Amino acid sequence: MIENVQSGLCSVTFRGLDPAAIIDLAVGAGLQGIEWGADGHVPVGDVPRAREVAARCADAGIECPSYGTYLGADQGSGSTADACATASALGADNLRVWTPLGTDHTADPETRGEIVRELSTTSAIAVDHGLTVGVEFHGWTLTHTAESTLQLIDEVGAPNFYTYWQPVYWDETINDDPVAQVAEFDAVSEHLAHLHVYWWRGLTRHPLVDGEATWSEVLPRARGTSRWEKPRYAFLEFLPDDEPSLLAREAATLTKWIA
Repeated sequence: MIENVQSGLCSVTFRGLDPAAIIDLAVGAGLQGIEWGADGHVPVGDVPRAREVAARCADAGIECPSYGTYLGADQGSGSTADACATASALGADNLRVWTPLGTDHTADPETRGEIVRELSTTSAIAVDHGLTVGVEFHGWTLTHTAESTLQLIDEVGAPNFYTYWQPVYWDETINDDPVAQVAEFDAVSEHLAHLHVYWWRGLTRHPLVDGEATWSEVLPRARGTSRWEKPRYAFLEFLPDDEPSLLAREAATLTKWIA
């Protein structure tokens, strides 16, 4: 049983800022952890950079619970072994991965089988580094739906393989229906790793408070029983206009809901 959800920030929210500035923003907003992205702030294989960022976070009292890679999303995201080594240097105990964009839940069996085998291999390498693996819950991938995500978890069959969850903005029949959003969350909650927190309507970003009907139900449920036995984080992501000055407001909303 997870006693409480911790508050955090995805560094990809501020791709244009350096790690020191992001840490300062997180501290100022009262957040507890940062999921560092491999697409700029902590590149895969850059172990010295990972150690430097980890030390800065430790000095600021910020945890590094997850390493946000793009393994599986494209061909240029580095090797799993390098990603695991980078995560370990960062002090992260979870590796976020993807399944390919454009290969959704309707993928043919051969394509799906290849992706499942890759994820199984990734999970096996990760477990040797003491890492869990959390797949991005995202439209237009094999985690397009909760049902497809559960199928993927079953097919990968690795005890250290989990899923993230974020609001389903890619399906208009679910996007504006809090009951449907919570149902999607409930379906995968047994296998939940961390949460990505924001509020969109379609592709338009809105203040987090606009998603209260969904998040006020999801966050208490995220404290429930699941396979996950580590601290769980709700990472803020995708602020309106990517505006750093809005982080304190969004963090205050998240913190209130978590409390």
